[in-house]
Amino acid sequence: MPIRKELKRYDWQFVREKLSPFFTKSRVILAYLFGSQVKGEIGPMSDIDIAVLWNKDEKEKLKKSLLLQSRIKERLRAEYIEVGSLNDQTLSFCYNVIKDGICIFGKEKDRVEYETSILNEYLDFSYLAEEYNRAFSQAIRKEK
Repeated sequence: MPIRKELKRYDWQFVREKLSPFFTKSRVILAYLFGSQVKGEIGPMSDIDIAVLWNKDEKEKLKKSLLLQSRIKERLRAEYIEVGSLNDQTLSFCYNVIKDGICIFGKEKDRVEYETSILNEYLDFSYLAEEYNRAFSQAIRKEK
């Protein structure tokens, strides 16, 4: 197996400029750069992680994400790129992308609407998860 080259750190403005035409042509609503590129923790196993939000009516999101991934690889001349659909991810994943990632494509109105929706759902869910964990912990303590 060949040794993987160290991934260079990309400037997110550069990525935004290079990829905007692809996102527009592919009918992407929002795109986020996230992961090690944003955190500055680039190592030998790092890749470029991009999460995209497709229109709800968009068909074949996985196929379109893979096609977009192939085009981005060519455009950035980078081998290790992963493009995923936010439409098909868990609430926790989407929350972490908007919390730690950088929006590199999309209209401000769409971004605010999407992020507000995810934050509201996440805060509602996190409260329920905390209540569940608290009740579960109490039940375990009672059994001891």
